[in-house]
Amino acid sequence: MGMELPSALTIRLLTPPAWRKRVVDNTRERIAAEVRDLAPDASAVKKVNQQAAFQPFALRLMWMQLGPRTVRLPDGAAEIWLAPESLRHTGLYHDEDELTLCFAFGLIGHAQQLRSPLLATVDSPFQHERGWSGRAAVPFVGGHATWGGTQIATKILGRIPHEDGKSRQGQSLQSRFWGKLFGPMRKATFEDPLTFFDQVIEGTDAEPGLGIERFNGVWADIECFPTAEEMSNPRQWLKRVRPLLGDER
Repeated sequence: MGMELPSALTIRLLTPPAWRKRVVDNTRERIAAEVRDLAPDASAVKKVNQQAAFQPFALRLMWMQLGPRTVRLPDGAAEIWLAPESLRHTGLYHDEDELTLCFAFGLIGHAQQLRSPLLATVDSPFQHERGWSGRAAVPFVGGHATWGGTQIATKILGRIPHEDGKSRQGQSLQSRFWGKLFGPMRKATFEDPLTFFDQVIEGTDAEPGLGIERFNGVWADIECFPTAEEMSNPRQWLKRVRPLLGDER
């Protein structure tokens, strides 16, 4: 993928309560840091804190759907947090293809963060203040992780993941319920963008792609991140960003 990984990466296997506590504590720490750095309007802070107060309840209900979590701590440490019990709920515990994909996605996430300090604030609750407003940053970052992770998993497995067409087995009823509810949102974030990356990196007969090396230049400049409209129109995005990347084609 043309991107380096951190020199050290910790994978923590946690019980569900410990996983939830780490996620909640990390969210609170990040909000506090954003408030210190940005000094946002008091009403905005109140709204964000109200949303954060709901997080423990939400995680208690649907933690098993969230899988490995890519985290970069304030001291720069790179970690992946995983509750193995979530893999049992979702029927992935013995699924080699899915396990390989999950950790490949996580590794791409850390490579993205190492390449782009910008991504430290991509999920900031204060999107306008951080300059992310109007950018389709979540599907761009998530879709790229899926695109790259799939390529890595294919090399590791020696075949395309799930090429046999078999669906996962052994999902719990709770996991099935939350999966149906949030499935469309996850699909829009991680799967729908795949066509975009195929076109902008590898190219088509009608429009050459950027290639991996030139594409990776996007991580240095927030102006290179696409809008929602551009995510649906790769040629429009390419036309705008080629000059920014020094590609005058």
